[in-house]
Amino acid sequence: MYDVAESMADAVYHQRTRLGLSQKELAERAHVSRHTIVNIESGQAAGIRMSTLFKVFDALGLEMRLFPKQVTPRADEDVRILRERFRKRFVAGGEKDYALFKTGS
Repeated sequence: MYDVAESMADAVYHQRTRLGLSQKELAERAHVSRHTIVNIESGQAAGIRMSTLFKVFDALGLEMRLFPKQVTPRADEDVRILRERFRKRFVAGGEKDYALFKTGS
């Protein structure tokens, strides 16, 4: 399965080489170590701070988009239960108050 670390590794590597930058040059541009660039490009980004990743992407002119994990059926059921509890607590305050907190589902 193609995961986020692989996707970032590919994006960084391809953009760096497209711009004709060495790993050392990119590291200097992003104000990080060359070792950090090596780790990102090899898919070993798990221990790297988000702020560091943003620096590298910014130095390459790339945009990083964050997406939540897909909700599992179990998590979806938990959300339904919590919404119902929340609704019961705030219905006493009137439907107007509840509508402020109601979500699309």
